[in-house]
Amino acid sequence: MSKTKTRICPHCKKEVNAMATRCPYCTSQIIPKGGIKFTILFIIFIVAVSLIFNFFSNIFSSKKEKEAENRLQEMRKEIEEEGYPLRVSFSSDDYEVDNLRLIEEEYMSYITGEVYNKTSKAYSNVVIEFDLYDYKENHIGVSLAIEDYIEANGKIKFKSVASTYNPLDIKRIDTVYLKNLAFNKPQ
Repeated sequence: MSKTKTRICPHCKKEVNAMATRCPYCTSQIIPKGGIKFTILFIIFIVAVSLIFNFFSNIFSSKKEKEAENRLQEMRKEIEEEGYPLRVSFSSDDYEVDNLRLIEEEYMSYITGEVYNKTSKAYSNVVIEFDLYDYKENHIGVSLAIEDYIEANGKIKFKSVASTYNPLDIKRIDTVYLKNLAFNKPQ
C-alpha cells in the first residue's frame, strides 16, 4: 500500500489527500498544504515589487517635473527679458526680417526684431509695417517702425508700436505678416 500524505478537511473534518483542492466528501474548496505559504509569499513579493516600482517612478517623475519646471521658469524669464516670440519670419532677395518678439509694457506693446539688408547698397528711412493676427487668423491691428539708416549688407534692430482695434487684443497677437518694407534711395 502506498503511503499517501493526508490531511483533515477544515469543513467536514474527514481525511483527504494533502494535495487536494476540493474535498471529495463535502466538495468544499480547500487550499493545499503549502499553498497558504506560497500565497502569502506571492502577495509579499507583489507588494514589494510595486513599492520598489513606485519608489523609482516617483524619483524619475520628480526629476522630470523639476526639469519641466526649470524650463518653464527659463522661458518665463526669457519672455520677461526679450518678449514673447511671434510666429513667422520674412525673407526676400534684398532683405530678411527675423527674431520677431512681442514686448508688453505697462501702457504700450511693441514688436521688436531685426532687418538684414542683403544688398550692397546703404539705405535711409527704412519703413517696416506689419499686420497683426491672432491665433485664429483674425486681423486685429497693425504695427509700424521707421528707422533712419541701414548700411550695405548690414542689419538694424527695430522697435515698432503695436496698436490693436481692441486693447485686450494685444495679448492675443500670435502671427505677424509683413505688409510693407520700404527703403528710400541708396546713399
